[in-house]
Amino acid sequence: RGFRQLRRAVDLLHVPISLLDLNARFVHINPPTVALLGLSAEEVEGRSVSEILPAEIRSDVPHLLSRLLAQRSLRGALPNVHADGTVFPAEFDARVVRLTDGLELICATTRDLAPEFARLKRFQESAEGISGETSELLPEIVRAARELLDARYAALGVVDGDRLVQFLPDGL
Repeated sequence: RGFRQLRRAVDLLHVPISLLDLNARFVHINPPTVALLGLSAEEVEGRSVSEILPAEIRSDVPHLLSRLLAQRSLRGALPNVHADGTVFPAEFDARVVRLTDGLELICATTRDLAPEFARLKRFQESAEGISGETSELLPEIVRAARELLDARYAALGVVDGDRLVQFLPDGL
């Protein structure tokens, strides 16, 4: 009873939400998650979260899952992959929830950070155009990035174009 009610409620929301079992396998994704990933619910449900992440970070999933289960919540950003193979930075907020029937699930929201990263890149390019020198601007750019992205992430993948170039396990 609890799972069906949660699934119905999740489907009414306009933000991407995934429900996963405690082994990080998708049990349900709502329509905004389908739109974000470009994959149907049937293509995602039953698969492990690591199967839809870039290969470069799949080995980090067990560690992140352990942290999530121990802390009961975890917030961060990881590179994600659209159905067409392009990589995009995504913020996540995952929590372990106990339903009325006693079942425990991971409830995770996801947000595409690509627009914020594009805004940051435009900021950096305009700053470089003004000064012509980037070394003295680097601390300011990092500070602006933290403010712009509210970067208190458990993990952050650095994306260059459509490929992952670096994975920072401790965030910015």
